[in-house]
Amino acid sequence: MIFLPVLAVADLFAAVMESQQVRSDIEHGMHTGGGDSDGRGDDSGWSMDVYVINLLHRVDRRSYQEKQLREAGLLHRTNFIAAVNGRETSQRWMQSRGMAQMQGWSLDARNATFVDTLLASVRSRCGRPAARKLKYLVRGFWMRPVQPGEVGCMLSHLHAWERICDKDDGPALVMEDDTRLYPGFRWSLPKYLRVLPPGWDLLYLIHAPRVPGWYSPPSSGLIGRAEFQDGLQAYVVSANGACKMARAFDRQNIVAADEFVPAISAPHLRPDMRALYEPTISAFACRPAAMQDDPVELVEQQTQLGGVSCGLVTKSDLHEASDIEVATKLEL
Repeated sequence: MIFLPVLAVADLFAAVMESQQVRSDIEHGMHTGGGDSDGRGDDSGWSMDVYVINLLHRVDRRSYQEKQLREAGLLHRTNFIAAVNGRETSQRWMQSRGMAQMQGWSLDARNATFVDTLLASVRSRCGRPAARKLKYLVRGFWMRPVQPGEVGCMLSHLHAWERICDKDDGPALVMEDDTRLYPGFRWSLPKYLRVLPPGWDLLYLIHAPRVPGWYSPPSSGLIGRAEFQDGLQAYVVSANGACKMARAFDRQNIVAADEFVPAISAPHLRPDMRALYEPTISAFACRPAAMQDDPVELVEQQTQLGGVSCGLVTKSDLHEASDIEVATKLEL
């Protein structure tokens, strides 16, 4: 088990150099067409299975998903994944399954110099809005232990990846049960899939970089390399990508899914996470319409919590705090 309670300032500059290399790779090596099996099948461009992560007691959310997926003509391709309830992930439950939250995740006063230096670097490189968003991230998510709701969410997505990997039948759409599809979703998504490069693993369907500009400058086009990104609300994953993510999962160092997936997509901002996880997947994110023509226009907007819609999916009216989310907030 890797335990780094004090994050050295020197590691920050290693992170800067790694992210500069990622930025260079993006600017000089990104393809814009000819992806592998991309879900094109019928006249709408749809041939993928759909996996909906749903807490068993949230029958209201399941009913909502069944209704909207039926209306979209996708219910016959839909599989419901029984979500892991964070309230049930006690230490005894975890130990009996050979699992544990990452020790040393919570930063404290010993890490003050690292945090201050990181914030200053982000402010200089990416601007004050990005630094403000990172400050919120540090205070809200890095200065307390991994929460039961985060464990449940991580394991729920893992179950979906394992199903997709085992089936090995091309890309699949994964969504959480409070996701709302925009009208025409069935016909809109394939145009994003068609411009993915060969060997892609993951496509986020919401544009939600946590530190906009850290890995890459704003770019035009339908898609771009995923940055340090939130947004596992809805995504498309290739069968190979699902296998890679399932294999990379460390049962003894469980963190939030929104920390794990970015860590295997690009070098994580935290050196303890980089020590645990190397980038192993090729991840992309959709671009909002305004960025497709003017990438600078949404630099300020993309610092919003929750990200910016690409016109594919959004949160439904059922996105009130779930039982797991309430439990997580009470323990902050």
